[in-house]
Amino acid sequence: MNFFCALLFLNAQIKSMPKLPDSQSRSWRILEKAELSFEAGKFEDAFYLIQKSKENRKTEVDWAVFVLEEALKPVSVQIVGDSLTEVIVTFQERNATNALNLINQILVTKSKKFFNDSVKELLSYIKRFYAYPELDYLSGKLYFVEGEFSMARQSFLKAWEHSEVLNVPENKYDILYDLASLAKIQEDYDEYEKTLLLIIEQENDEVKNQMMIRSFNISKSTNQFFALFRNNNYFSLKAYFGLADLYMKNNLKEKALEMSLNGVITTFSRIEEILKERNNEYKYSSVKNIFLSLAEYSDIIDWTNDLEIWHGIYNFAEISKQNGKSNFAQDIWLALYLYCPNSYWQKIAFSKLQ
Repeated sequence: MNFFCALLFLNAQIKSMPKLPDSQSRSWRILEKAELSFEAGKFEDAFYLIQKSKENRKTEVDWAVFVLEEALKPVSVQIVGDSLTEVIVTFQERNATNALNLINQILVTKSKKFFNDSVKELLSYIKRFYAYPELDYLSGKLYFVEGEFSMARQSFLKAWEHSEVLNVPENKYDILYDLASLAKIQEDYDEYEKTLLLIIEQENDEVKNQMMIRSFNISKSTNQFFALFRNNNYFSLKAYFGLADLYMKNNLKEKALEMSLNGVITTFSRIEEILKERNNEYKYSSVKNIFLSLAEYSDIIDWTNDLEIWHGIYNFAEISKQNGKSNFAQDIWLALYLYCPNSYWQKIAFSKLQ
């Protein structure tokens, strides 16, 4: 929980300062209630709670800014300048309890170095929290289910714009994936591609990609090729397969191959990681072996279905064939036919083998 949770333990004593919401009315608590209402399909309640959470968030930030700015006003504090270290000492001497508690709570997760030992930078950091990307994201999801796609996009974009203050940084990927899904629904494929590329750019490794492509082009054995590469770009997995599908449909063979290779290798890496955690004796030997081994675990199967992994792997076989690697295509289709736990893709693979 970010530093606003710490406001549960701070008491305002200055007469003119903004009134801090009580402990049960903190913005993040109301947001949690809004999320529960959304999940329960109580959309009107969720909208109301979103507005209340937004109001309380502003009050909380107003309170924090007021406390710090008031504590910085005395001449004895201004004399020490912008040094956060020296300001803290002066606050201690002046018994500026609220300001000290506020700073200490922030320094639990952010070091003085993060703020370059600057009080001004710390104050600017606090003001960044006037933005509430979690709230914007939930608003976007509500507009989406109501069919208000334009409003949904605006909310998602606002959440993305302020993603640097997300309580859970990885949630930025959820925002981008929902933006991409919205673009696809509206058949805005330029926006769809642009958004998926935003997802992979933080994990993409061009040098490694070129190595994979060169190895793919000269490899004669599917099983040996997939023994060479592993990665943990798990947040990008859906984006890789989405881009591969898009490029394949537009006959962009090289781009489709690059994305598809990344998708399949990321998939195998994740599955192997889980299999090794559960079975110390597991060792990669072939693509068929991976499919056969994962079939023992229903949660892994659910994961592959939820992320449309089998579609992505099937597409890899198609893309391999388009790039002159019919042996790769045949090996993948055969593995899907024999061991894929999804009957639909078993049948599709069988039709290709015939």
